[in-house]
Amino acid sequence: MPKYSTYFMMISLSIMSFIVGCSPMVVKDTGTTERPAKVYDLSPEKAYALSIQAASSLSWKVEFTDADKKKIVAYAPRSFATYTVKITITALRYSETQTQIDLKCILKGQIVDWGRLDEIINDFYAEFDQLVARGSIR
Repeated sequence: MPKYSTYFMMISLSIMSFIVGCSPMVVKDTGTTERPAKVYDLSPEKAYALSIQAASSLSWKVEFTDADKKKIVAYAPRSFATYTVKITITALRYSETQTQIDLKCILKGQIVDWGRLDEIINDFYAEFDQLVARGSIR
């Protein structure tokens, strides 16, 4: 019997090594990912409003907003690759006429994100850029 348990453990370790080795991005121990923030020629108030609109357009569940701190907490819909992704968006004054948009994703309960966090960040910035280009707030 011990022979089979050793064999099973070797196969399990091999499979885990393969999965982690083939993944496009291994999530840090904290389960978070951040990218360098983007800076826009907008007021923090307008950037905050556009961030809420972008999150809603992406079908994220906006769970918390703080207009004073210009902070939004949203959750991306579940997917085949991820269970729950918490997204925190903050609009910070960068200069007199510019605002910096910080985006932080937290993935809970998974070791590998399969590229989902990068996809979420890219989707948000693409949607936000489109809204800025249109210049309108719904």
